[in-house]
Amino acid sequence: MKNTEFISLSPYHRKEKILDVAAKIFAEKGYDAVTTLELAQGVGCSESTLLQIFHTKSKIYDALFEEWQQQVPKIAHLKIVDGSAFKTLQHYFNKQINGIPVSSREMRPHLEAALYSRLTGNSKEKMYSVLRHIPDFVQYTIQPIIEMGQQQGEFVDGNPGQLAFLYYSILWGLKYASNIFPQYNVLSFKDFEYIFKKQRN
Repeated sequence: MKNTEFISLSPYHRKEKILDVAAKIFAEKGYDAVTTLELAQGVGCSESTLLQIFHTKSKIYDALFEEWQQQVPKIAHLKIVDGSAFKTLQHYFNKQINGIPVSSREMRPHLEAALYSRLTGNSKEKMYSVLRHIPDFVQYTIQPIIEMGQQQGEFVDGNPGQLAFLYYSILWGLKYASNIFPQYNVLSFKDFEYIFKKQRN
């Protein structure tokens, strides 16, 4: 897109284009490493045009943060895969282990990764202060899927809240371990069958 094409867009679509490109580039390279010139080139406009819309790179980040702050308190729901609770948690597990976000929240692509990429200022503290007040993901998203799986006879009997917490703890423990020890293969979801899946007689 050339500068003239960009200018021909409506003011709303100009801002959206900048935010889309910024989220992607911040997520890939890290907020602190990206220049406004690089953002302008990604958008297809001149740097001066970009700075007329967002006066600083920090203003772009603030706009992305405000958008995220409005979306993140909404309860996330996982798309049910083939009517199966087991396949749904398997899908979520595989996506998370491979670093692919899965959520029904209508967030801009790369938004959370872009925000977490900022290392300067108090950006992390601002994000954590918002996250402290959002609905508990395990209780409101994972537990209902465990309950559904128990009703369908897919999962073992037991306290669904505890099983949901166990599932989530193991998942994030493995994800953390795979980041520290990339040379080792983490468990596949198949190994979870021995803990969660109801064995057929």
